[in-house]
Amino acid sequence: MSKRLKNSIISSLTFGVTAILFGSLIYGEIKWQTVIGLSLGGFLSWYFLIPKMNREKIEKKRN
Repeated sequence: MSKRLKNSIISSLTFGVTAILFGSLIYGEIKWQTVIGLSLGGFLSWYFLIPKMNREKIEKKRN
């Protein structure tokens, strides 16, 4: 498994667990739309956006 995929899965799980905890503590119920949305957003951002931002940062340092 690539490092990129592993980081994406870990962030997705982290966002999902955080959404479950905050939902149960603040609202008193788990809002599954929020859990699914944050998990999907966490996965997509760590799989696509973060590597792109890191590449741009490295290229900027080289120049």
